[in-house]
Amino acid sequence: MVFTLRKRAKYFNKEAELIVVKELNNSLSAKTNFSWFFIPIILFWILGIVLLCLKGYKGSFLMLNGHFITSLDFPIYLITHIGNGLMVLSILAILWTKDKIDLLICAIISVITSGLMVQILKNYFFSNWSRPIIVLEPLHLPIHMFRSYVLLDNTFPSGHSTTIACVFTIVAFAYRNKSKIFLLALGIFSVMIIYTRVYLGVHFLGDILAGSLLGVCCSLVIIQKLNIPIKAKISKLYLYPKTSLYLRIIGVVMFLISIFVVYKNF
Repeated sequence: MVFTLRKRAKYFNKEAELIVVKELNNSLSAKTNFSWFFIPIILFWILGIVLLCLKGYKGSFLMLNGHFITSLDFPIYLITHIGNGLMVLSILAILWTKDKIDLLICAIISVITSGLMVQILKNYFFSNWSRPIIVLEPLHLPIHMFRSYVLLDNTFPSGHSTTIACVFTIVAFAYRNKSKIFLLALGIFSVMIIYTRVYLGVHFLGDILAGSLLGVCCSLVIIQKLNIPIKAKISKLYLYPKTSLYLRIIGVVMFLISIFVVYKNF
């Protein structure tokens, strides 16, 4: 009797997984507005590459960093920390309901994977690429920076830019059925956050271009390869009514920790 019940339960769980996979496959193949998210990003890449070619690595930074409004420094300092992996994932955990747990897991995997790739590139392939303050200050060239926000570690590629591109690509995928304007605005907002790294004088233009490209590519691969398997595996979580509540509690704790880290370094 017990064996029969277990066998039936296993059968129904398998059926549930197959239904989830079928629904997700249909949603992936359906026409969406996902591509509109990439319009601002691709335009940013094109214009950034053109500027690099015309002004060079140092010149493009000095040109962009030289345009600033002092009254915006503190808000931009806060905005740039959305690129902190812990903070942006905590925000998603707070805002998203349990029906997007699979994409939250994809975002976590993407941030961790791309973060490891960034560290490998920084420390083993581009270990001699220094921050703008190290490169330009000895040349007595002006750099706009915010108070004591000075970073001295390796610069290429930008880790914050990678994280933002990672997470926002997955967010755009999660809301791919929203309006074109919404996806377009999401792309513009992600570019604005990525640009704060140059505005605050902690990265060159090439750093954020490479970081954002890495982040987008990493998330697209994760979505393509892991979203369906993850969705099928965690289908049982959708049955628990308090899943969203627990998720938000975890998100609040993570957010408070990230805020503490930001203000500790302020």
